[in-house]
Amino acid sequence: MHMLSRRQKDILQQLEHTDGYISIRTLCKICSLSEKTILSELTIIETILQEQEIGILIRKRGIGVSLELRKDKRRQYEKLLHTRQDQEEAFIVRSLFFHNADHVWSEKHFCEVLHAGRHVVHGYLRELSEFCRNYSIEIRNRQKYGIVVSGDEFHIRDCIIALFMERSDYPFVKGTVGQILDEQQSKQFHELFQGFLFHPLETCVLQLEKDCHVYLDHISRLNVFLHLCMCILRVQQNALVDMRQEQLEMLHKKQRSNRLLKVFETIEDVYHIHLPEQEKCYIQLYLDIYGLVDESMFDVVREDLEHTEHFHSFVDQFLDILNGILSISIDREEELMEGLLTHLAGTIIRLKNGVRIHNPLLHEVRNSFSSIYQATWATSILFDQYYRVTITEDEIAYIALYLGVVREKTDYDLHVCLLVKRYDNVIRILREQVQKLHHAIRIDDIMTLQEYQSRKQHRRWDLVIATIDLPDDLPQIHVNEILKEEDCLYIRSIVNHVLDKKILHSENGLPHAESMFDENLIFLEQSVENKEELLKQICDKLLKNGYVKEPFFSSVMQREREISTEIGSGVAIPHGNAQYVNDTVIVYAGLQKTIPWGRDEYVQHVFLPVISASNKNEVERSIKNFYRRLIALIEHGEIRRLLDMRDASEVIAHFEDI
Repeated sequence: MHMLSRRQKDILQQLEHTDGYISIRTLCKICSLSEKTILSELTIIETILQEQEIGILIRKRGIGVSLELRKDKRRQYEKLLHTRQDQEEAFIVRSLFFHNADHVWSEKHFCEVLHAGRHVVHGYLRELSEFCRNYSIEIRNRQKYGIVVSGDEFHIRDCIIALFMERSDYPFVKGTVGQILDEQQSKQFHELFQGFLFHPLETCVLQLEKDCHVYLDHISRLNVFLHLCMCILRVQQNALVDMRQEQLEMLHKKQRSNRLLKVFETIEDVYHIHLPEQEKCYIQLYLDIYGLVDESMFDVVREDLEHTEHFHSFVDQFLDILNGILSISIDREEELMEGLLTHLAGTIIRLKNGVRIHNPLLHEVRNSFSSIYQATWATSILFDQYYRVTITEDEIAYIALYLGVVREKTDYDLHVCLLVKRYDNVIRILREQVQKLHHAIRIDDIMTLQEYQSRKQHRRWDLVIATIDLPDDLPQIHVNEILKEEDCLYIRSIVNHVLDKKILHSENGLPHAESMFDENLIFLEQSVENKEELLKQICDKLLKNGYVKEPFFSSVMQREREISTEIGSGVAIPHGNAQYVNDTVIVYAGLQKTIPWGRDEYVQHVFLPVISASNKNEVERSIKNFYRRLIALIEHGEIRRLLDMRDASEVIAHFEDI
């Protein structure tokens, strides 16, 4: 019997919870997958549903897909969603991360215990290994020995927490009053951490919030709770953290409060363990960063950082780069600017202390504010150069939210024409629905197809929203006569993309700059199997041509282990440590076929900015010029044309003429 993958389960549940039809485009946005992948997964889902006679998928061209389940097969459908696969995966995770240190597991042993085929176990381990690699955790199968897990203890705990969140429908569910985990999360918790008593820790976190007069959002509360759980579970395995000097210096600035000492005492009494000093520091670190201590050292250190000249220099360059790419000035918005500075300082301290936060809006920000996310990504090199830290996708998305608010305040109007079948009372409802979707929308005209065809040569609209099919080169959106949820999501997404184009081609225009490319470093029609092979080829050529020093490749791969550099639209922007760069250049590689870049991420365009840190003005100019042009290429849909080019000079001309 076929089983659904986790991704297929997610798609199936989206179909189940949607009344009527959901468009393929909406599924792509919700699941952060390409249209090709969604269509492929739907075919597999349809086959499994028909094999087990559970239901069918109904597809309507131009409208979408819906799920129709047989009422008498409801129980079988529930079993399909919650198959033995979940228990088997949970068992493997428990065995690798919470097992007796003297016992080494092998694929063969897992097959025997789970009564599963070798290919099934191998598939679980491969998927787990890919996930863990995003957290710099290596899972290796050593011949004649067994499976070995290696990595920093901080990263291991972050990885396990991320695994739990993915398994428990993170971030869409919330605990009930007096609890942190809801019923479904509790089930997933017991499945993953079998036999662990978590209720005392729920009570502890909720009481700390009350005592410290702090109200955490659900995701923050869940993070604190899970880090406490990880501390206890790993201490029971004698897997201890190695605290960094920066962490110890921050935490030891003042004497620990009685409330904090009481937390340590409660944990030791309830779980019958001894907390070593480094684990007490680990607990204190997370309670401090989330404000669950009497006097927060995190706030003290953050305020100290905000007053340094080094931080002011960082912020000036940060804002100059963003303004140069997006033509928006956040420093004109006093409240937003103050909030951004506080957040930036907090981000730097979290990164320096190895604290990884989870952003529930990451995928929404990447999809709905793609150009802003990509522009914010451009500043990642500054975090490395100024503070020797690698910023995460979650942190980038939080910063992008601030910039998104600024863009919302920027006075850009979007001129819209509503194209309808006929004039009737439904038009008024449609107009009101559309107008409320975005403050920038200005509905200039409402007309039928006949009127449109007679006036379209005089048009000055940015967008046409139509309830009928319209073959035209004007940006248009086909919607229902009364908007459904998927229509609203689609309209907002298109509006944001059209606004992005307006911003990118505002009065400031794309800056004129001398070429940063070298024809010898344009790689066309490359055939490689993985990103390491490609990046090695590129870095070897850079070294040979004198642009970088030998350790540059290692620094590029280290960054790839810490964070995925895929930014959407099949584009990746890896980069290495500026201290190993001799001269500035931009490398481009176009691939014959997509290659895996991160978990569920595939790439066909790779840009490697090699930027020297020797000159501050050069760094800023190089980043602004490169990223603004790249974002314009992506937003215009021109990026794919690079794959059709056969000459390096043609690529450079196309990139700079945008």
